[in-house]
Amino acid sequence: EGMLFGGHWRDEPPCLAIVADTGHAARLPEEVTVGPHDGARWAVESLKLPGVDGRVVAMQMVSSPSQRWLWCCVSDPATQHGVLHRFTWPALEKVDTILPGHVHPRLLPRDGETFGSQLFRVADLDGDSCDELAVCDPSSARLGRLNGGTIALLRSSDNAVVWTWPRETTAYQYGDGEAFGGMPVGDWDGNGEQDMVVSSPNADDQSGALKGGRVEVVAASSGKSLWTLAGRQPDQRREVWDCWSSGIASPATLLLRERRHGSALEGTSDRSWRGHFPGLERHDVDGLAAPRLSDAALVGPADGAEPCKMVVARFGPWQDEFVGLERYAPEKGRWKLEAKSAWRDDYIDRAPRVVRVGDLDKDDYDDIVVVLPAHANGEPIATIVSGRSLGILGSVQLDGHLVGLMPVLRLPDSADGPLLAFSGGADATILLVRPR
Repeated sequence: EGMLFGGHWRDEPPCLAIVADTGHAARLPEEVTVGPHDGARWAVESLKLPGVDGRVVAMQMVSSPSQRWLWCCVSDPATQHGVLHRFTWPALEKVDTILPGHVHPRLLPRDGETFGSQLFRVADLDGDSCDELAVCDPSSARLGRLNGGTIALLRSSDNAVVWTWPRETTAYQYGDGEAFGGMPVGDWDGNGEQDMVVSSPNADDQSGALKGGRVEVVAASSGKSLWTLAGRQPDQRREVWDCWSSGIASPATLLLRERRHGSALEGTSDRSWRGHFPGLERHDVDGLAAPRLSDAALVGPADGAEPCKMVVARFGPWQDEFVGLERYAPEKGRWKLEAKSAWRDDYIDRAPRVVRVGDLDKDDYDDIVVVLPAHANGEPIATIVSGRSLGILGSVQLDGHLVGLMPVLRLPDSADGPLLAFSGGADATILLVRPR
């Protein structure tokens, strides 16, 4: 009985606990033992985008009934600005190029460096049966402030700018380098159309002194604000981590995060919010601050028959140690730990990324990709994980690639099965990964 403390003297949690349970009532979460990385089951192909140079920053697929297009944002070597290129898929014939100035005039040299750092598809809004494209622009100075942050909706039929958000001058600064982005959020207002959520953990207030973070749901059809949640304490850093819905016109579950800062000796703890329209429900997370987590994603069944769950990636006591995945289920206002993996990895130099990629193993449940940005061998490693079991489905090495905000995109399935694309390659290359 009792507890042995063995963490870092400043902010690390106990690393060993001994508990007496004579009634055998206590039960540890299921620990899933997984095998070593198995790259032999997955084929990797490097694909050069024709007619462009630079590093691929982001990708997105849009489609019409008769055609699919792959949008890629490439960092221009000369200006360092993001440039959008549209290619037919799978033929990869370049059909369009969009510069940052297409959205609004660029008056400062740095205005455009992060243009297109996130791209996401919006279901058809104008009745032409073609998806639209939303473009994040964290470094935008459209409203007079560098790093003000905007999102533009482009009509795929002619690349016209439908609207740019914020719609009018605002005192709030949403962007801060790359700490700004958005994602689809299902049908938030019940009008049958897909909407989007915008998030910036470093958004400030009118004085510029309070970086409390800000989350805003925006109507995709008009750019009108539908709902806002702003941090009211210094460095509260409210932001969106993920969003899950069973369909484009279905209500969405938002996974929001805020940080609660105490003294230096207390360290930093994390709190999760799980919001389901039309209300918002706070879920404290069992043991979430011990040790630290780096990223999280929501997973659930394809038919939406049961609530989604949360998978988080953990840092260890030391900065360069990844200590595995944990899956939590909502239960009476809390996220309850129900399973964890025994997979560990050392010598990573940045936080792992967790990205939901849909059902890859045909069990009617979302799967995820965990990207370790820099491994012991100096190259990023992408590990494909079952969302239902947390078992490893495969692992590949991303030679010469850097990890962006959204490093992986699920492409339309090929004849061989699921197809994933990884961005971040120099010389305008992407990596295609498929089962052998």
